[in-house]
Amino acid sequence: MNWLWNVYFRANGRINRRTWWIAWALLLAVEVAANHFLSVAMNDDKAFIDGTWQNLKDIFADTSGWIIALVFLWPNIAMNAKRFHDLNMSGWWWLLFVAPFLLGTAISISPYGGDLDPSPAAGWAELLSGITAIATLIMLGFLRGMSGPNRYGPPPG
Repeated sequence: MNWLWNVYFRANGRINRRTWWIAWALLLAVEVAANHFLSVAMNDDKAFIDGTWQNLKDIFADTSGWIIALVFLWPNIAMNAKRFHDLNMSGWWWLLFVAPFLLGTAISISPYGGDLDPSPAAGWAELLSGITAIATLIMLGFLRGMSGPNRYGPPPG
């Protein structure tokens, strides 16, 4: 239980790649299950069925998805901040991923997103979001952390 508390609710310290992958997979599984049960209970499931732009925009109306995203926001921040700390980087670097995602989402659901087809602004924002997501995944999931102590503490063990 202490492991869960440390990984998901404390933003200080460091975690290694293995711990991050386990924590990420566990959190994803819990988020998906919680979203499924909440969306069934709220009867607001917006399935992304055929890949059309209109269905993508309908996902943004998925209230249960937004509730789950907010509930699990802090555990995601804490887990990723500690992984950045292992790379001797501030946890604030996670905003490099979050900011383009939020920008892309805001443009997509705004009048600039387009009703039937995405606007160029929405497309570029989503592309930037995807690139930063891949870069963040590579950094957190595949780069080795510092072997010795750094400004965020001793190496995870």
